[in-house]
Amino acid sequence: KLGEIAPQVSLSQGGSGTGAVITVRGVSSASNDAGLDQSVAIEIDNVPISRGQVVSSSLFDIDQIQVLQGPQALFFGKNSPAGVISINSVNPTEEFEGFLTGGYEFEAEQKFFEGAISGPLTETLSARVALRGSEMNGWIKNVAPSVTDFLNPNVTTPGAAHGDTLPEDEIYGGRLTLLWTPTDDFEANFKYMRNQQDRNAGNASSEPFCIGSTTKPVISGSVLIPVGDCKKNQQTSHGAVAPKYAANIPYSNGGIPYFDSEFDFASLTLKKQFDDLTLTSTTGYYDQTVQLMAVSDWSPFAAIWAASRETYVLVTEELRLSSEFDGPLNFMAGLYYETFDRSYFNSADLFHRFDADSQTYAAVMMDSSSDGDYQSAFAFQATARHASLTLHHN
Repeated sequence: KLGEIAPQVSLSQGGSGTGAVITVRGVSSASNDAGLDQSVAIEIDNVPISRGQVVSSSLFDIDQIQVLQGPQALFFGKNSPAGVISINSVNPTEEFEGFLTGGYEFEAEQKFFEGAISGPLTETLSARVALRGSEMNGWIKNVAPSVTDFLNPNVTTPGAAHGDTLPEDEIYGGRLTLLWTPTDDFEANFKYMRNQQDRNAGNASSEPFCIGSTTKPVISGSVLIPVGDCKKNQQTSHGAVAPKYAANIPYSNGGIPYFDSEFDFASLTLKKQFDDLTLTSTTGYYDQTVQLMAVSDWSPFAAIWAASRETYVLVTEELRLSSEFDGPLNFMAGLYYETFDRSYFNSADLFHRFDADSQTYAAVMMDSSSDGDYQSAFAFQATARHASLTLHHN
């Protein structure tokens, strides 16, 4: 939705790597390297997140969205060379209120609901609970048949075992917000969100087509893809992997493509007013696990496929001091700290060559982990300039 309403902004979700390609004014980074931070950061409730997988989360009960072009190193603590997309959710209200809405989309057969309830719990504490859920059958017809493997005639592939429509998914999200205002010059805002998405392939929303003079799709240069076509007609022949080739490979799900994503997000913002100065502390926590298996040749032979799992834990802290003087000079300064821990497993099968050492058909298995810390300091001075024009009449 954000890509539809914000000019020169596009977001596309990917099944592997960083999980997405996020573009602002034509600048982005590729999604195929899981070790990279996105060049466009997503900032949720004052917490910057540089992992593209966050775009798989539900966007609901939103108060404000800002898009800032890069390079951006000041307003959100962590440097982001291509820009920042800042998303702020709705805070609790002083009076009781709520809403509930639902809908149905006919092309993808998607049904969804969204609702929230908000209001005071005590004189100084208020709360808001928001929920969103959706279920979709998909808009691409999957006609992949069960076929004899052209690499091994003794093996039969299962065809469209993961579903005859793509992408079929379920997404559920919820958010709790607590706002505590014990005095006029202090407030504490706590938010916790959980989101879960299940989809029937990591690349389920992709439909291959032919270019140039090609009229029939092929694999391995000459093998025709059964029931495949070269058209953009919301139809594909996307098969699952034979269980024989998926044996002993972690997260391969027995050869059935899938995509599972779940994450927990929390932020605590403390704000203290000192006459013309405001001190703000924002603590963030983000924990996401993404697990998937995807067929990369988009054919019922499923001769090229991969399985992966990534966990990413992020903790951030930002301190910011800003002024609101009556005079022409004001400033803002702060410190930012981030620590992260990431583990990543990936395996790929390329044309089913058996490896005797691992007793699998995986061409490669990679298991890695990394951790790191970021620190930054930033400052900004604003000077108000007043221009005057005097007219003389003789």
